[in-house]
Amino acid sequence: MAALTVYTFKPDAEGDVFVADLSPFVVKLLAYLALSGTEFTVSTMGDKDRPTPPKGKTPFVRFPDGTLQGDSQMIIEELSRRTGTSLDATLSSEQQALSHLVRRTLEESTYWNLLIEKRWRRKSNFQSVTAPKFFDGALPCFLQPCFGFISGSYRTAIVKAYEGHGMGRHSEVQVTKLAVDDLRAIESSMSSGSFFSMSSGPFFHGKEKSSIDAVLYAFMGGIMFQKAAFPHESTDMEVNLQEFPKLMAHFRHMDGLLRAKLMEATHFSKKC
Repeated sequence: MAALTVYTFKPDAEGDVFVADLSPFVVKLLAYLALSGTEFTVSTMGDKDRPTPPKGKTPFVRFPDGTLQGDSQMIIEELSRRTGTSLDATLSSEQQALSHLVRRTLEESTYWNLLIEKRWRRKSNFQSVTAPKFFDGALPCFLQPCFGFISGSYRTAIVKAYEGHGMGRHSEVQVTKLAVDDLRAIESSMSSGSFFSMSSGPFFHGKEKSSIDAVLYAFMGGIMFQKAAFPHESTDMEVNLQEFPKLMAHFRHMDGLLRAKLMEATHFSKKC
């Protein structure tokens, strides 16, 4: 199959933590493509001649036949349909069900309670970190004087969606607890004992990689990136990653597999 084009935001790094994109949904897709050996090219935010996203969201892709497709999960499913292959082909029905539950927990709960909360609702975080990182290089020169207004408008829309979702009506401490509860449940669902024992294997379902490995890698990377990039806050508004040794071991293994590939694919170079 010829290369497809993946339209993204942009990669970034903070300290030793690299994320192939500022959006975990983009990282999820890029990680899946790398794990499955799919040929692809990346178009980052600010590139010329980017088409309009079919669902108004990023990531989206252009398949070799010119078809545009949005939504990371629908892209993966369409890719599987077109190629007749899937990273989940060998999973049992129980494993597929668990993967679905973990993925939906991360995408529909943890994402809002941790990433949206810390990046967008907390205004000081938005002004000091989120706006400069997300919008740097995204606006043409003639719009730079309007940077504050444009970035603020995006924030207003996202916070409104957060409140409409329902999660945004809780306090910062409450949503942090909800996110920690999500991670504890996922940690408990992983193989018992030593995560890297020879009997279990280094992936979520054991010795064979599957799509949930891409999802976990994306969201844990986003959490680690936030802890490195954003100001430290009180303990009841932070995630203590030491509580999640299996998730951290999984991330380190996946990062070892994918970091170099994704740095090359996204043309990332760390600024001095």
